[in-house]
Amino acid sequence: MKFCKVEGAGNDFILVEGSGYFDCEGSRFIERLCARHFGVGADGLLLLENSDRADVRMRIFNSDGKEASMCGNALRCVVLYMGKEFLSIETAAGVCYGKIVKEKIFATFPPIKELGVFDFDGREGVLIDSGVPHLLFFEEAPQDFEAVSREYRLDPRLGKEGANVSFVERDGDTLSIRTYERGVEKETLACGTAAAAAVFFIRKNDKKKSSRYTVFPRSKKVLFFSFDREDQMWMQGEASIVFEGELCSQKAKV
Repeated sequence: MKFCKVEGAGNDFILVEGSGYFDCEGSRFIERLCARHFGVGADGLLLLENSDRADVRMRIFNSDGKEASMCGNALRCVVLYMGKEFLSIETAAGVCYGKIVKEKIFATFPPIKELGVFDFDGREGVLIDSGVPHLLFFEEAPQDFEAVSREYRLDPRLGKEGANVSFVERDGDTLSIRTYERGVEKETLACGTAAAAAVFFIRKNDKKKSSRYTVFPRSKKVLFFSFDREDQMWMQGEASIVFEGELCSQKAKV
């Protein structure tokens, strides 16, 4: 099985074209591939397939082998990998778009919506759906960030699958964000949908709406968010192809 290792702002993925190599449903094979010590190592796996609605279909699997609906950093990786100036990408959350302008990589998101506000031990968290659900706290991350986030992310009020958890600090139009991702079950270096959710909520509630926001994830690989005349959100950030490889295995199907 040939694959490509890609990363966007430190969020890393194994990219594979076509699903003939393995069973996608709850795949332990994907889980083994993503294992840092026993596989290739990644936050998730990207599967590219043919699409009747767009140029390509992107499926995203977290490192636990379970399929997710969307991933912002993965979109930019796919745009870079496909190498087209403009690209439509089908995801489980809807069709998104990507473009390359003067070597800068941009991508859009499906419609983002607010789902509710909840109290967690005196902390106010807002639940935003930016393709996947994110519980956002607009305050400095606690010292026991992963333990707190792990507890909050499984709260039954957030639905059967729970949600990602992020703590966001704001300085004007610049944000710093730390994210605990479900499916990975730990903090990741970056999460594009979390950053988009935070920008959406802030802009929605600001009287003077900015047209550009800067977001620093844990990796410090900056993400920029801007809005066009139709108020469509565009994310811009780095992405790279780290290496290509071929998996040598006697049996890939499990």
